[in-house]
Amino acid sequence: MIAALKAIGGKCNLVLGSGAYKAADKKKHKPAVPDENAVVRRDLQLHSSVNVHDRLVKGPHFAHNKFVVFCDKQGKPATLWTGSTNWTVTGLCTQVNNGIWIDDAKLALAYRNRWEELKNAGAAYPASLALDGSTSAKVTLGSVDVTAWNTPVLKLVDMADAMKRINAAKDGVLFLMFNPGPRNTLLNTILDLDPNKLFIHGVVNQDPGGKKAPLIKITQKGKQLPPKPLSTILPRALQSPGTWFNKEFTFNNVMIHSKIVVIDPFGKDPIVMTGSHNLGPKASGKNDDNLVIIDGASGLASEYALNILGVFSHYKWLYNLSIKNAKGAKTGARSSPQFDGNFDDDQWQQWYTSGVNLREIEFWLA
Repeated sequence: MIAALKAIGGKCNLVLGSGAYKAADKKKHKPAVPDENAVVRRDLQLHSSVNVHDRLVKGPHFAHNKFVVFCDKQGKPATLWTGSTNWTVTGLCTQVNNGIWIDDAKLALAYRNRWEELKNAGAAYPASLALDGSTSAKVTLGSVDVTAWNTPVLKLVDMADAMKRINAAKDGVLFLMFNPGPRNTLLNTILDLDPNKLFIHGVVNQDPGGKKAPLIKITQKGKQLPPKPLSTILPRALQSPGTWFNKEFTFNNVMIHSKIVVIDPFGKDPIVMTGSHNLGPKASGKNDDNLVIIDGASGLASEYALNILGVFSHYKWLYNLSIKNAKGAKTGARSSPQFDGNFDDDQWQQWYTSGVNLREIEFWLA
């Protein structure tokens, strides 16, 4: 991707953030890292004609946006790409991520205007940034409505918009998240829904940093399962999966980096929420981020629902396998025919025909 940016040359105008600012650790004699992108920044500045604009922000802020505005031959904004994917080896090759292309000049212009504001702000957060961000950009593509929020905003107005839609769910909510935060997040809103009426399913990759181990938090059919340290369900920790799986190489401890919420994907009013936004108050009030809310795109919602189910099933299988490894092969073997194999009797189908298990079937079959 760096080579591709260099090839675009002077037609590429890049606001390059500083990454996650790391303070100095005096005990370990480690200096502060104010710019994680310093090497690439210097490479682009010295060995290309790319127009690089620095945005070297410090905590509690985070230059976290990932979006591209493509312009036509006259230099007018034409299309937009955004999503969760960092332009790194890990973002592209070792994590669950997503990206979305929106072909609309009006929305592309809104993002171009935000890009100009970020470029002009340098390392600062002028009051105008949150003030302007507090008005969403709205477009209609056929029968699909798209609302885009560019943060920071005032008074969590983007979160309120998203929460209103979550609370209006009729069939169910699916999600993938990375580090949404502990309180007042979209995850909290989802978990407050009634699992007796809605199908609620998702996975959170929580990386608290420091000495605390990264966690996988699974919500299955509305029930939060006990969190597990990521290390216990990595392939190398599973001693007897019966496959080559435990020999696989693991790159780092961020596995799920997508930020996706899907509401009623098979209903009359499907909604997809995505972007760079971590779906919590810090992303709303402190960071450079964006949140796209797409209403009425049934095909897109179905595709995202399927993506979430695939990620969920992968980690739930590892989760169950880790329990078996810890307690012995026979313990918990009957917990779920869905992930542990059908029960060895003539009653296993009964598991699927009532309560939350039946609700799941009805959800996926609309």
